Amino acid sequence: NLSSGLTGTWSSSSCNDNIDFYDVNDPNATYTPSNSDKANGSVVLTFESNNATSPCDDISASMTLSIEEEIIITTQPQNVGICENNPASLSIVASGDNLQYQWYKTIDTTVPIMQDPNNDTPVPGGNSNILNFPSALTSESGHYYVIVTSTTGVCSSNPPVTSSTASLNVNESIDIDVSNPPEDEILCEGDGFSVSIPASGAIDAWQWYFLKDGEVTPTLLTGENGTTSPASLSLSNLTNANDEGDYYVTFTGAGGICQDVSSTPFNVIVNPLPVISGETDVCIGSTINLLPDSDGTWVSSNIAVATITNSGLVTGIASGSVEFTFTETAT
Repeated sequence: NLSSGLTGTWSSSSCNDNIDFYDVNDPNATYTPSNSDKANGSVVLTFESNNATSPCDDISASMTLSIEEEIIITTQPQNVGICENNPASLSIVASGDNLQYQWYKTIDTTVPIMQDPNNDTPVPGGNSNILNFPSALTSESGHYYVIVTSTTGVCSSNPPVTSSTASLNVNESIDIDVSNPPEDEILCEGDGFSVSIPASGAIDAWQWYFLKDGEVTPTLLTGENGTTSPASLSLSNLTNANDEGDYYVTFTGAGGICQDVSSTPFNVIVNPLPVISGETDVCIGSTINLLPDSDGTWVSSNIAVATITNSGLVTGIASGSVEFTFTETAT
């Protein structure tokens, strides 16, 4: 404290007296630290008296003023979405001196999220401006915030500064059940098939695709899609020309966070139906030939009227009508 009645002049080690002091000649002058003072962390202030009352009075007196930066969070944490077992992080940028951090996970899951440091869970090891999740788990999904304090110095008594709340959304990766995969199919024209492929994880949608034999670009099967497991496909009245090829389904991760996953393709062969040709009348005791004459079996509906061999040779036995059926051998 300066003695009553003293007059004199203030000066500072920063050499900006006329700027930093409101009035250098006022013993009770107000001093505003300069940017260089703030950068240095301190400044020496000196008052030199010009009316000492006795030879024993100090001609000048100095004091060291410590300067610390108040806590300011300049960048708040942002929401993060990640697929499980991948790295993720939440972070802030804060200015100030002697900063200490503690991250918390809220127990409140309603919106808007309420921060309650007395009951929320402190994150073990969450003591820096960056909260890292080296291999994020679905159990770590939630809402997080950080409290910043100054540990020592003149600002240590100031109230802590709390960031805004950010969410970490960890989606479960998609896993296709391969315990009972669809098998390749060999069908005849006019037949159909049905398959169902289950999957687990954070699924947003699924879509079936068809890659026709001899082509390189798959075709999206219109209407063969859904949002919940399993992914089912049922097709009928297949033709050799349009439906022979590979089929597979693609599962899309929720929110586009996790990678899309496709099933192993299965192949469908659609054999054309055999074409029967030949005469339709035969005399008793005579023979005719029907085609095809190989790769299958022929059956007569009434061998008392006419017989037929697997090579298509028909022999007339008696008058009447008969029906012949050809069954192609599966290949």
